[in-house]
Amino acid sequence: MCPFGIDTCEVTFVGRQLLHWLGITPKLHADVGAGMERVGNHANMPKPAIVDTLEFLAEECYDEFGIDIEFPVDKPDVDVLYVPSSADFLLNPETLMGAGMFFKYIGASWCIPSAVTEAGNFGLLFDQYYTQRHNVMRLLNAAQELNVKKIVWGECGHGWRAAKMYVLSLADRPLRWESRTFTMRLPT
Repeated sequence: MCPFGIDTCEVTFVGRQLLHWLGITPKLHADVGAGMERVGNHANMPKPAIVDTLEFLAEECYDEFGIDIEFPVDKPDVDVLYVPSSADFLLNPETLMGAGMFFKYIGASWCIPSAVTEAGNFGLLFDQYYTQRHNVMRLLNAAQELNVKKIVWGECGHGWRAAKMYVLSLADRPLRWESRTFTMRLPT
């Protein structure tokens, strides 16, 4: 915590942005940015892999909890566009399964956009000028094309900051969607 109230994260972001403009970007950040550009997530998972993983997680929900759920992808005219962290596909499947069961429990009309399956906008870490703005626009375009009413970010610290602090200032249009973040863990 800075005693002068300076947001040291913002100072770091500016430094990384300057280095990026000079062509000095850590390989990990460059690879993550390229994955977001190509397929909308840092894990480079194309739509068929996303759908396959979600089908598997639906089966897991039934096998483990006896709950029959569906993970709709790119379903138009739903109330909620849910943007998970791509880590939920690989490392934290319980979080994604919990979100699916929660939406079923409350009777929500929802879907996951295949164009953006990463709540954590990693442009935040190295290139707010192009990469982060591009990711925001990719999300807003998906929300507009699917005609959703609300955007809900999954559990992700970077996603929370990117959603709460930057979407409005990076959007190229007025937002017509309500935007929320939520955190949920399955009981252990």
